[in-house]
Amino acid sequence: MKLEAVKSLVLIVLIGFSLLLSFGLWRYQPSLDNLNNTSYIDEMDIGGVEETKSSLIEPKSIVFHTNGHYYVYEDPRDQEDLYDRMKTWELDDFYVADSNGKESQVFEIEVVFPEELPMEVLKSIFQFDKPDIQMPSWSFERIYLAFNQDTASVHLEIPSIDGRQKAHAVMNDPNVYENLWGKIASLNGLEEHVLFDEGREPIYLPDQPVSTREHSLAISRLDVNALVNALFQTPSVVRQTYDGGESYYNDGQRQMRVFQYGRNMEFYNPNSSNQESLPAMELLNRSISNINGHFGWTDDYRLARLNTGSNSVRYRMYYAGYPVFNSSGLSVIEQEWRDVGLHQYSRPLFTLDDSFAGDLVELPSGTEVISHLRGTDYNLGNIGDIQLGYRLTYEMHENNATAYLAPAWYMEYNGIWRELSFEDVPPLNEGGQ
Repeated sequence: MKLEAVKSLVLIVLIGFSLLLSFGLWRYQPSLDNLNNTSYIDEMDIGGVEETKSSLIEPKSIVFHTNGHYYVYEDPRDQEDLYDRMKTWELDDFYVADSNGKESQVFEIEVVFPEELPMEVLKSIFQFDKPDIQMPSWSFERIYLAFNQDTASVHLEIPSIDGRQKAHAVMNDPNVYENLWGKIASLNGLEEHVLFDEGREPIYLPDQPVSTREHSLAISRLDVNALVNALFQTPSVVRQTYDGGESYYNDGQRQMRVFQYGRNMEFYNPNSSNQESLPAMELLNRSISNINGHFGWTDDYRLARLNTGSNSVRYRMYYAGYPVFNSSGLSVIEQEWRDVGLHQYSRPLFTLDDSFAGDLVELPSGTEVISHLRGTDYNLGNIGDIQLGYRLTYEMHENNATAYLAPAWYMEYNGIWRELSFEDVPPLNEGGQ
């Protein structure tokens, strides 16, 4: 066969192949089933809900100051209701100025958050008359509300952490003014607190002994497979192994450990090794978006720590308005991020269900707590916070699990939460999350 004939034959074959390919592409229509089929989403749904910065950032206390006395809601859920109303306020006349320190008012309301927050987060909490308002770069931890009787308005002062600057805004709704002024004048539903000012920050504690109930709660376990689908890039290559009652998931790089009885898990991605500090808002946005991606808010969780030094975020479980503590990490969701992605992730693998109220427990008053601490070897200046909360105990009964919540006093000392014991002085190395 001549060379020209061979070339012609090859050309005809190539043209035919090209036509077949083109025909196949014309006839191909990509499947949109995964976009319209909720079963794909369900594969990464561990049974919780989505949350926002507004719903996850809550004050740990709202304190009413009146004539040198301090009052807090008897029921913490009433505090939550007030804060929910505050988030609907539209604030006017926002400006930033230098400050020489906070001037105390005879009547004012102090809103205390559990962690330093970037000022930018205010735009996710409050409504502003100018939506394109520019926030300063510093952080805050407290907001003070003062009353202007002449204009029937409420003035917000937000001091910077170092006290050298402050932001100011005004709430001009007379109804808001009347409601808050009526509360501070009547003290209805409030109980008096005492000030502990020997720690790192002012802390307000109840003046009288506190009575609250224990709780026994049924538990529902979360879908571990949904977490595997959410956290591993290629779930099909993940291998599961068992060791001593614990499960390990591995794709050759990423690892996930599920502890005994499926109580909690830890995820680790060694590829995320670059640890440049992320801006606080970016860190917060990444974390919330990631957990929303698998509907990971399975109980009432609130922001507890935002550390740009370690790029870590912690959310604490709450029950009936009180924080929940556990030394094995069963009451916190915690993430650590790197520039390229999620580095570590730990969380409980259960959600709290039906509650059965138990015995009424009486705890020492804040005055007794302060007296006790003064008699210990603790360095009071290292105390960051003291809170009334619940101690969570996880118990297995055959194939069922139960959570017990017992009221107790907790103290944050050198960054570590520990339960206060009033029978003897606890060792300084005991603690938890």
